[in-house]
Amino acid sequence: MIGNAKRGWIGVDIGQRAIKVAQLTRERGRLRLVAAAVCDWPAGADATQTDRLAEQFLAARSLAERLRGDRVAAAFSMSACQVEPTDSEAADPVGRCSSRWTAGPASAYTLSTDAARVEAAVDGMAKAGWLCEAIDGQPLAIARATQLTENYDAKELVGALDLGETSATFVAAAGGAARYVRRLAFDGMDEVLRAAGDALCMAPDEAGRLLRRQGTAGPPFAAGEQRVVHEAVRGALRPLAQEIQRTLEHLGGKLKTRPPERLVVFGAGGVAPGLAEVLGSLAGLSSEPWRAAGLERSDGLANAPDCLLAQAIMLSALAWEARA
Repeated sequence: MIGNAKRGWIGVDIGQRAIKVAQLTRERGRLRLVAAAVCDWPAGADATQTDRLAEQFLAARSLAERLRGDRVAAAFSMSACQVEPTDSEAADPVGRCSSRWTAGPASAYTLSTDAARVEAAVDGMAKAGWLCEAIDGQPLAIARATQLTENYDAKELVGALDLGETSATFVAAAGGAARYVRRLAFDGMDEVLRAAGDALCMAPDEAGRLLRRQGTAGPPFAAGEQRVVHEAVRGALRPLAQEIQRTLEHLGGKLKTRPPERLVVFGAGGVAPGLAEVLGSLAGLSSEPWRAAGLERSDGLANAPDCLLAQAIMLSALAWEARA
């Protein structure tokens, strides 16, 4: 398969509100998550400053104390990136680092981010004692992650939603490759919590704590306060569901195929119990948070949220692709 090394790189997902790190090992064809952490940014932190990034990388390494080695593969939040269909021969955007991939016949995408942001991150890793081997794209990592879902079928076109804190990106993947990508006109969980908070007469932060604690279980099981929360979340998710439906219509025409019938949710949107399922019911899809089927975990990592760590996990696995 992919090389002979047992330990993967350190996967670093540089998010808008947190840095996520993860490291895999592989033995006899089985993957194990041996280290992981989610390290929140301090309030007001500038994620484009080299020194601040270095401090955050060191903090994440301290939290994930089982990390080994110094080689890193990283990716940036989609909030810091642009993705668009492009001519496969198009010139690289000026002042930006970009990656282009072919998604199918006569179809290519370019993902780019500000070059200064990339330079600051690479320098920050160096100050933290890490060596950056690769900068990957979130849509590509997400597409590879669909291969670890339950009942995976390489021929199935699966919908994947990266519902982050401040952005939402839809990816349609088959065989671990990103066939279609669209940045949705939706401000991620920030928009969900603002709308739900307004409906519940509470601040967005309070709404977030309530959703993480209580979830969104709805009729016929909900009663009292939980029913009110369920209806507030449905209302908050309806614009996102409509965006997904429009995306599926566009996807079907672009790829000349049936759109996905299954949606896997990544990021902060997968953490609140029941939220992915409510979104799926509104969008007319089977939907669930991403979980890594068959991934073994070292002691103490059983409760780490897969949907938050997905990209970092897949970044760690890039070590074996690089050695193939």
